[in-house]
Amino acid sequence: MNHQILIVDDLKGIYRKIQSVLEPRGCEITYCETGESGIEAAQNHLYDLIILDIHLPNMNGIEVCKTLKKLPNYQHRPVLLLTSDTRKLELGLMAGASDYILKPFNELEMIARVFTQINLSKEKLKSISEKQSLQNDLQKQEFKLKEVQNDLHQYFYQTAHKLRSPLSSMEGLIQLLQYEKPDICQHEYMKMLKKTIDKMSYVNHQISKIGEIKSSVIKPKKFKLHSFISKILKTHFFQHSIKTNISHDILLETDTTIFQNGLKPIIENAIYYTCLKKEVQSIIIEINLVQKNDSYYLMIRDNGPGIYKEELDKISSIFHVGTDKSQGNGLGLFISKIALNKIGMELHFESKLDQFTEVQIDLTRAIDKSLGSELKYQIIA
Repeated sequence: MNHQILIVDDLKGIYRKIQSVLEPRGCEITYCETGESGIEAAQNHLYDLIILDIHLPNMNGIEVCKTLKKLPNYQHRPVLLLTSDTRKLELGLMAGASDYILKPFNELEMIARVFTQINLSKEKLKSISEKQSLQNDLQKQEFKLKEVQNDLHQYFYQTAHKLRSPLSSMEGLIQLLQYEKPDICQHEYMKMLKKTIDKMSYVNHQISKIGEIKSSVIKPKKFKLHSFISKILKTHFFQHSIKTNISHDILLETDTTIFQNGLKPIIENAIYYTCLKKEVQSIIIEINLVQKNDSYYLMIRDNGPGIYKEELDKISSIFHVGTDKSQGNGLGLFISKIALNKIGMELHFESKLDQFTEVQIDLTRAIDKSLGSELKYQIIA
């Protein structure tokens, strides 16, 4: 395929000389006498390279070069300056020219500079094209992934919605049976059936919660961390004796509903698994705000049985159950993970067997940087 080259020079003799050298070497030459006509030609046709004289009437070559380099098609296509005035070369190169040819030019040197720039340009354009193609493919894949995610969110929501009605009916029938036939409800099978329905209702509630979190729109607002966590503990963990030592002026700005959905399962897990450790006399949960360099972490630490090292990276995965003693379904920490991740908070876990488990929540993006003190809770069962 021929290389398309535009020559812009007010001297036809220069054009004819360049043409005689390049045409036998597979180049198709177009000629313009003025900068204005050269710009118009470049806009109407795509050239592989432009040879541009600096000294042109009306509009000089440096201004022409600046104009050409603003055109999207010529940002990565070479412009070679043609001049006998080396004082102007720096300005031309700063205007976007790729190289220059000094007049009177040596034919071999000109050929070398022309084809070097054409080859470099073609490699650059090929790389850009491949990159753009990859970006387009990634965008398509991302779009497909979002479609799959939306389908999954709808699946969670629809599944929970469809199960809610028959589960409610079964719960209602058992309540009616307890009222009308209390002796039947004392049978072991009926007790097992009620426990099974309760578990199903709980799992359905969690599935519904996942769909709710995934599809919710983040609505951030500023609030006091001390008051917020105090309310969670008093509302959902009131059966525990709680001692608090928290700075009252620490502020966060994030979605409070999603944040609460992330925190609750972590505290529930800490209390539940510590209860499994028979030798523990009391449950102690510490919630500390710790600064590490420019980052801030909410640490939720228990004195429970700990977690095996190989389990730490799995405990927030969907349906992972950490112990055969667990009565849970593994969705709790998965809910925490998707909720906190959605508002820009990463989760990390540390644990030592028979000593502690600590969940670290990165609050850096949400916290008011004017804070200075730690917050601390102790939950004692």
